[in-house]
Amino acid sequence: MLPQEYIIDNSQLKINGLENIKLSQNETIKIPLIFTDEYQNTSRQIFPGPAGYIELTVSGSYVDYKISVNVPTTHFIGTMTIANLSSGLGSGYTPLNSFKGSVYYNKFMGHNYGASIDGAAYFGSRKFALTGPNYIKWKA
Repeated sequence: MLPQEYIIDNSQLKINGLENIKLSQNETIKIPLIFTDEYQNTSRQIFPGPAGYIELTVSGSYVDYKISVNVPTTHFIGTMTIANLSSGLGSGYTPLNSFKGSVYYNKFMGHNYGASIDGAAYFGSRKFALTGPNYIKWKA
């Protein structure tokens, strides 16, 4: 567990009420930063809805997806977007034309990524279900 409380007083550092760490002049200590709740690693998540659910899972250099629909449908058409949040570069849109599959992304170790799916499930030419809000974040 990472420290939650830091108190610096007269060149001493107290972490979560534990013993003081005395710092000499020109001595440096590195204190880790932690992700906020807004940036939690969610490399596998299910997004349920009244018409079904979307399941997104990061596996190696792929983002696996599975779309389960509660009503009869014949096909799914959509896109997946994957972005490198550390560099700000996106991989564009990858077309999806099935209920299940994997999308490759260029993985750089230590970088943060995000992905989402946008699309619809059809019965013939009629849209029966749309994707709702879905977004996962992870660190490679």
